[in-house]
Amino acid sequence: IYNGSSNDTYQAAHHLLIAHAVAWQVYDQQYRSFQQGQVSLSLHCDWAEPANPYLTSHVEAANRFLQFEIAWFLDPLLRTGDYPAAMRKYLAYKTRKGLSGSFLPFFTEEEQQLVRGAADFIAVNHFTTRFVAHE
Repeated sequence: IYNGSSNDTYQAAHHLLIAHAVAWQVYDQQYRSFQQGQVSLSLHCDWAEPANPYLTSHVEAANRFLQFEIAWFLDPLLRTGDYPAAMRKYLAYKTRKGLSGSFLPFFTEEEQQLVRGAADFIAVNHFTTRFVAHE
């Protein structure tokens, strides 16, 4: 779902989560009782470690990477029904500085209820771990 525009990427991911939740609900309500299956989605999850764990800026950069890489999808599904506050805060900061006009879409309360908990398990595709520095 990645492309040249962050806004398009965020919008596509937003619709992916809602579509997944609708499919999960259909399965849960119509098929689970007799098929006894499980439904989830598979996440691409690179990991990040601070290049220098003694520098606060590197630790914060690694945490920010994980928020944008993993929590972006897991917070709506497993926690709040919404995107991580750290993502919204960082994108707002970048916008104020004139560095980005990107924004995360907002879930309606109904969509939050739909998305929250719409996974029976979490599948992860992990290919690499990165050392991250704030520059």
